[in-house]
Amino acid sequence: MTRLASAITLLLALLGWVVASPIGASPDDDYHLASIWCSEFSPLHPCTTVPGDNGGASYLAPKVTVEAHVCFAFQPNQTADCVVEDDGALRLTDRLNQVQGLYPGGYYSVMSVFASSDFVGSVSAMRLFNALLVSVLLLLFLFVGAPFLQRSALLVLPVVFVPMALFIFGSTNPSSWTIMGCTFFFLFGMNAVVGRRSLTKRAYFASIGGSVLAAFLAITSRVDGSAFVAVITIAIVIMATREQLRNAIAASVAVVASAVVATLSFLQQGLGPAGSSATIGESKYVGGLLLTNILEVPIFLAGAVGGAPLGWADTRMPGFVSTVGLLAVGALTFWGLAVMTGRKAIAIVVLASATFATPVFLAQQQRIEVLDFVQARYLLPVLIALLLAIVLVLPPGRRGPYPNVPRYTLVTLVAISGAAALWVNFHRYSFGANEPFLARNLEPQWTGLWGDPSQMVIVVGMLASFAFVFLFARLYGLEVRASQVESPVEEGIRP
Repeated sequence: MTRLASAITLLLALLGWVVASPIGASPDDDYHLASIWCSEFSPLHPCTTVPGDNGGASYLAPKVTVEAHVCFAFQPNQTADCVVEDDGALRLTDRLNQVQGLYPGGYYSVMSVFASSDFVGSVSAMRLFNALLVSVLLLLFLFVGAPFLQRSALLVLPVVFVPMALFIFGSTNPSSWTIMGCTFFFLFGMNAVVGRRSLTKRAYFASIGGSVLAAFLAITSRVDGSAFVAVITIAIVIMATREQLRNAIAASVAVVASAVVATLSFLQQGLGPAGSSATIGESKYVGGLLLTNILEVPIFLAGAVGGAPLGWADTRMPGFVSTVGLLAVGALTFWGLAVMTGRKAIAIVVLASATFATPVFLAQQQRIEVLDFVQARYLLPVLIALLLAIVLVLPPGRRGPYPNVPRYTLVTLVAISGAAALWVNFHRYSFGANEPFLARNLEPQWTGLWGDPSQMVIVVGMLASFAFVFLFARLYGLEVRASQVESPVEEGIRP
């Protein structure tokens, strides 16, 4: 019952994020929305190709998809009441995947099924679909996950989901699929391969199916998602013993096959969102630039848990959110590093290397500083996998972190942080970032994606954020107590 309640509270929390931002609020939404509405799978398919100079082309896309963000993006004091109304007009644009081809396209094809002339309804349906998808994946894992993996997920996910992942899950950005895909590919893949002997037959095959679905989400949403799936596969194989790989043949084949497909997709697509082959920067000091970029990479971890602004990098989170997030990640990391095995250490090095190498390579290629080119959401998928691996206690290890007082202190702070982040996001679009919180006689200029009911939904989402974190803490406690009666033989791991 607690597992079901945990997934439901996550869905309710995401429901708050769904209505707390206007159409076009997530990064590069003009690109993504135009790509969705102009997809060949869109029921309306309203976009007309307009040939351009030098063999190029543009599309006539619905005005709302192209211009919804224009009036408020990069202007944190501007509310969302300025968003353009749909009047049936079209706008010429070449900022869409059908022209630039920067993304694999699977995400746009699926989302286009929800496209219609009702733009608020369509965007709501897309956001709700993503929210439901991640909630169902979480629920499935909570029911089939081996105890040692569940303990890792129950510690990590409430921390690293706040606030960026929750915002992205409740948006129309393809990074939502990349983040949830990489997260659950690691969890389901590890569960099927390493935790095979502790699973029933049904749970084993459900884990295989979950890993394949998660890989599909990551591979078809962003090109770097394909690279991350391949890296995560390497980490899974490293942490598995030969006996475990032999005992989970079907799972091993499924995980490795996913990595092969991901690698081929990555090689075929190229760098994708990294941009064109042209060099953006002009730095001539490649060595110094390399050192600078390497030293700057850790800032993306802080950015993922509140240090980076949301939206079009114009919705800054309060210091409380970023500080609590970084403290929680640090606490989990230092505990996790204290429980180490050789296989786990190598897997951590592989994931950490990917975390550092990805932004540094992209920035060096463009001869530009990494902070000017890479965003925290690009690295969040592999950062989550890295932290899951760090906190993972491979059986037969039974240690659990923290006595109750520090654990629930941390849980309380994270719960407050999640609720505060949701309110701050809504406040920015409703009142403007400069307006004080809860000021008297302050009238909202924008009342949410669904109008007046949105404010009640956001309150429910904030309460659900509290419940989600505390239910995960309760589940963790149950798993730790249950682990006292588990035997290493049941989990298929030799000391």
